[in-house]
Amino acid sequence: MPRHILHVGFPKCGSTALQFWFEAHPDIVFAHNRLTGYRSTVDFARKTALAESEPEVVVTSCEDFVIPLSDFRPGVEIAVQRERVCLRLRELYPDADVLIVTRGYHGVLTSTYAYYVRKGGTLGRSELLRLSELGHSDDDVEDAFDYDAVVSLYERVFGPERVLVMPYELLRDDPGEFVRQLEERFGVGNSGRIPERLRVSISPAELTWYPRLSRFVHRASAPLGRHRNRVVEMYRVLLKRRKLRRLAQALARVTPPSMNLPPPKISSEMLDRFYPRAAQLVARPAYAPYRSEYVDGTSIS
Repeated sequence: MPRHILHVGFPKCGSTALQFWFEAHPDIVFAHNRLTGYRSTVDFARKTALAESEPEVVVTSCEDFVIPLSDFRPGVEIAVQRERVCLRLRELYPDADVLIVTRGYHGVLTSTYAYYVRKGGTLGRSELLRLSELGHSDDDVEDAFDYDAVVSLYERVFGPERVLVMPYELLRDDPGEFVRQLEERFGVGNSGRIPERLRVSISPAELTWYPRLSRFVHRASAPLGRHRNRVVEMYRVLLKRRKLRRLAQALARVTPPSMNLPPPKISSEMLDRFYPRAAQLVARPAYAPYRSEYVDGTSIS
């Protein structure tokens, strides 16, 4: 039987780069957004019939395993959703190994906001992180990125010997070493490949102007009735393809400095709310070089 890996990494923690690496590895069977590595039952039948030997490793990868409802629906506890998914995965794949990848809180929140802006989000960074003002629990965002809770859950359900927890920072700083550890732990050969960074950084001008442009599009398209959704979707396609990058840069050049202030930084008060949720994580040897990216030494005991 091939070894089955469940990659339940958090959003903005290199999941896309890892998924392309899984797909390219000759000893791994993987398909994007599919269970057990195959695109369909037909794909399974054909690949199995043509293969001279069974694969060494099959990978299932999905960020929604740890944040099942990424829209933070009011009244639905993330911890309850998460445990249901974990227990069901254990029923389906009792012998699977689990890979969890985490990222320091400032980096993950900043990257999450940039992704939100690229998708047509209209809120400023500080507004987005104050979910309580939008009808949500104060703890929704912190619960979503509660590293200690997720690691504890999967180690309890699958067993600590089957759970590998790794810092995104190692993938960022030394991708060769990151994949070497993965290959060694999961018993696959050295592919000679390393994950490539796939997400393009968003500029300060884009961070500043995209939410404003998005608000304008939403207001201006309101009188269009049933055609509004089409207009908004076309606008989001332009954002996704970065067709409005030059417009944002031009606006930044021709408008007064007061209109080009960057989004508010993630405050120390906000980060202090996250730090206790990585207190156990940073005690692991793999996290020693990156402790300062996860916790403030004065905020946890």
